[in-house]
Amino acid sequence: MWTIGPIATPSLSWGATKGNHIHRCPSCQLPLLTGERPGFCCGPNGSRKIMALPPLPQEYNVFINDPQLSSLSRILNLVFSFTSLETTQPFPNAPPGGPFFLAIQGKVYHRLRPTHHDSAVQWLLHDRFMQQAAPHSRWLPSLPPSWTNTLTSALSQLHKSILL
Repeated sequence: MWTIGPIATPSLSWGATKGNHIHRCPSCQLPLLTGERPGFCCGPNGSRKIMALPPLPQEYNVFINDPQLSSLSRILNLVFSFTSLETTQPFPNAPPGGPFFLAIQGKVYHRLRPTHHDSAVQWLLHDRFMQQAAPHSRWLPSLPPSWTNTLTSALSQLHKSILL
C-alpha cells in the first residue's frame, strides 16, 4: 500500500542568490537547484550541448506558484503519471515497517501501460478525463480542483493538437 506525505522541510530553490551571485552554471547559464554543481547540466565546461526547454504554459502558474506545491507534488505526479518504473529483475519485497529504501538489481526503465487501471494514458485517451475514471482516485480529492482542471485542460489541448 502506498503512503504519501509532505516533505517536512523543503529547502530547495532554483537560482538562489547569495550576495550578487546567482547559483547558475557558468557555461550554459542555466539556474541550478540548491546543491547542484556547475556542469551537472551541460558537462564540464559546457561539453554537452543542451536545448532550452520551451516555456511552461501560462495556465501552470495556478499550481507552480501555489504554496501547497511542495506538499502535494508527489500526489500530482502520481495521478498524472503516464509511465511506471519497472526493473529487469524481480522487485525486492521490503519487510513491514522498513527499510525505507530498496536496492534494485538489473536495469530500471519506464513502461507505458495504457490498459492499467491506474494509467493516466487510459484516463486521457479512453476516458477523456472523466472524474469517476481517474487513476489513483483516492488521492485525487487531495489536489485543488484548479490544479486538476488546469492539467486536464492542457493535456486535452495537447492531445487534440497531436491528432490534427
